[in-house]
Amino acid sequence: MNQGVGPARQTDPLSQIASFEEALSSYPKEQFPVYHGMLQYRLGLAYLDLFVGDRPKNLRKALDALHEALTVFDRDGFAGEYARVQNSIGIVYRELPGDRVANLQRAIGCYQDALAVLDKEKRPQEYGATQNNLGLAYAELPKGDRAENLRRAMAAYNEALTVFTRDRFPRQHAATQYNLGLAHAEFPEGDAEENLRRAIQCYEEAIGTYMAAAAIDQTALVYNSLGIAWMALAQPDSLKKAIAAFSEALRVVRKAEMPAQYAIIKNNLGLAYVRREADVATDLRRAVGAFQEALASLDPDSRALERAQVEENLSRALGRLAEVGHPGTATDHLVALVAAGDDEEGVVIMREQVDHWTKISPDARQRMVAQWVDALLGLEALHRRKVVQREVHTLLERPTHQMEAVLKAHVEAVNNLPPSDQVSGREDLAQVAWELYGPQRTRVLDMLRQWWGEI
Repeated sequence: MNQGVGPARQTDPLSQIASFEEALSSYPKEQFPVYHGMLQYRLGLAYLDLFVGDRPKNLRKALDALHEALTVFDRDGFAGEYARVQNSIGIVYRELPGDRVANLQRAIGCYQDALAVLDKEKRPQEYGATQNNLGLAYAELPKGDRAENLRRAMAAYNEALTVFTRDRFPRQHAATQYNLGLAHAEFPEGDAEENLRRAIQCYEEAIGTYMAAAAIDQTALVYNSLGIAWMALAQPDSLKKAIAAFSEALRVVRKAEMPAQYAIIKNNLGLAYVRREADVATDLRRAVGAFQEALASLDPDSRALERAQVEENLSRALGRLAEVGHPGTATDHLVALVAAGDDEEGVVIMREQVDHWTKISPDARQRMVAQWVDALLGLEALHRRKVVQREVHTLLERPTHQMEAVLKAHVEAVNNLPPSDQVSGREDLAQVAWELYGPQRTRVLDMLRQWWGEI
């Protein structure tokens, strides 16, 4: 996690850029050197924060502005400003496309230049942020001795933590602990298990600090890394702890805002279930559900490689299920899991399915719901009705137009079944509807009567 220093950043970089560029024309360097330099610095930060348009071009413009600021803020006369600008240039170089090694080496140089003039006692926050960023650059450096690069990264993180204490700078403390944990987890020398345990300690410290600072939204990545570390430990209950960590991450991450991150965590959860196999069929079916949900969250155009990996994981899980005597499609296994799972698990899976059905095209929704209805036929009547009940109860949580779209797709799927199966399909929906109370019963029955007449 990067840590910047300097003035608070606004939410609209484009308007900032326009304002700073206009101001620069009124404050030439020759007449207003300090103010000109500060405007160039702020302009560089605005371009660094600009993610619309051509990102590499924005980063190069950030570099131009920041380097121009350095023509004013030399290390002797403006040590604090010089350090801030150098830290920001380092952040730009870490992200800049091109020669990765050269850019990271430039970033390291910038951070070291900043640290050479920063007074740890007088500017602790800037000192800690720059040490943290130096650690990130060393951790990402692909050239040279990997162990030595990570040692330098960990040394920088630990130095940052001398000022980023939990009490004084909780969020920075948590972010740096997380980065330190990543370095321990990847360290290639020494006892691998001990390295992982150190990583776990760092992740747990980061999570605890974020929670205490009411920054729960920052914990998703940390929980995911914690799950990966537990999954790598060949210890009793380690997979159980990995599953718990991934599940916590999924409670935090906002699927609509971060679909790719959500998919990565779901995929990791699926891998943990595949490896655990406490109850072989159930865990493999849980893995299938996780992989399916990951695929539903990945854009097929921009995330082709990630989708291919998840699809391979899904295929292996289905193959393993067939090997242990449970052949079938992914939908067959999800329906079986909803039928067999406890209330909490069944509700979660059903909500994920309904959420996906409401977001796809009508044709795609009809195909997927038809597969769901076909899979229901493979269950005994009691289990089949249990799944339909969970589906209807989940639909009742949704807005009317979404509920009607999915329920209509279910009705049309039942209408397309063979006559004997149509009877069962209609009876399942009718019985579930009549078991509801008050307005909920009326709401469902009114919809069914639109398509089937009297129920």
